[in-house]
Amino acid sequence: MELKNVTFLVIGELYLAINTNLEKVFLLDNITFDVLKAIKDQYDMKNIEMQYGTEIVDKVIKNWQEFQRKGERKNRGQNDTEYIEFIADENRSKELVEGVFLVSQSCNMKCCYCYGEAGEFGNKGFMDKKMAEEYFRLFLKLGKSLKLQKVRFLGGEPFMNFPIIQHVVSLWEKWKKDYPLKTVLFSVTTNGTMFTEEILRYVAEKKISITISLDGPEIIQNQNRKFKDESPTFSSVLAGINMLRKYKINFAVRSTFTRTNDIDSIYQYFEKENFAASHVLPADFPLESPVRNYQLDLRTYGQYIDKEKEVFEKGRNDLKNGDTETFCAKQLKAAFESIKIRKDYYPFKCGAGWWIAAFSSDGYIYPCHRMVGNSLFRIGDIHKGIDYGALKQLYVKLFDNSENCTKCWANPFCKRRCLAERLDQNGEVIDVSDSLCNIYKDRIGNLLRLYITSNRSI
Repeated sequence: MELKNVTFLVIGELYLAINTNLEKVFLLDNITFDVLKAIKDQYDMKNIEMQYGTEIVDKVIKNWQEFQRKGERKNRGQNDTEYIEFIADENRSKELVEGVFLVSQSCNMKCCYCYGEAGEFGNKGFMDKKMAEEYFRLFLKLGKSLKLQKVRFLGGEPFMNFPIIQHVVSLWEKWKKDYPLKTVLFSVTTNGTMFTEEILRYVAEKKISITISLDGPEIIQNQNRKFKDESPTFSSVLAGINMLRKYKINFAVRSTFTRTNDIDSIYQYFEKENFAASHVLPADFPLESPVRNYQLDLRTYGQYIDKEKEVFEKGRNDLKNGDTETFCAKQLKAAFESIKIRKDYYPFKCGAGWWIAAFSSDGYIYPCHRMVGNSLFRIGDIHKGIDYGALKQLYVKLFDNSENCTKCWANPFCKRRCLAERLDQNGEVIDVSDSLCNIYKDRIGNLLRLYITSNRSI
């Protein structure tokens, strides 16, 4: 019986079998667990049959084999290149769902952790009308059969180029008669300091979604996110949030924390404020030996995971009591979404390049906004569209250097992590240490426990 792709885990009082090939999680009783694990570990089956009886052992084996047959996947190829070819063929039909338009590669802030070099991405400037129109036309073409596409305006600070946001939205209003079955949704990620009455009236009228970058309480926000002249930003962002509330515009908040920030005070702040949606995320990929102040070491990342566990436990209790809109409940629900296994097979963390792409003002297309400005990560341009051959090479490189991931029980959830985090500026794959992997697995195991005991279906 084939069990080489199956890992058996005990998490709390749960007995689990995770098939990394099928990407399925099986909740087992203790007898089924013992029988299958004995087969996997090549124990003497006579002892197992004496303990549970031959009839039960045979029934366990028969049921397991039937489960596996139902979940068999297509042949994925014999080597890494063939495997990525398989993934490419499977996903080429998945048209471009989301386009990230970097309308402003300039910013009025200089955040300590900015991966875009103060929002400039090596090419300071603004997208003009002609470029925005060509990109938007290409975007619609790359998703021609989709009923829903999403445009996300990003910077730098996107509202520094508000006229281009208006221009793209007006293009859709002009062209949508040619796409009677399609909806295009627009969103902006902003630092919240450039709102005017004109901008917010427009945002409210056009139903544009807003995400505000706010790192936490005043001391942390002002430590991480300063204006270009070094002045603090907290009060300006709060003023922007109050303007959003005045116009009854719903918004989400994204917090980025660094090694020098107090994670407890960040969570306390967001629990108190309880914004509609709050996302608390590390500034960068955790490293054993960080070289910059904002980069997380493993100790700090472990503290973040421990704090997250506290929040999730509170969230579970809130959900159990019917309090679904507390900060902790919303954090747990969002985390649950992050570990759901896709119905259609896909071996990576996100669809960067396949159904998400970033359009830069340098005229090139990148898999995601975090890779903009590096010529090694270009996967196309405004004239030719996406070069799937170039995109495949990035994924071949990542897959080729992720052999341990392929064998790991957590891979169906972890998915080799973020492409932008795993490739350095020279295009080389960054190894994930065993210590960091153990932290990831601890987090995933805890979430699985909470998910299953909350009677949810993976």
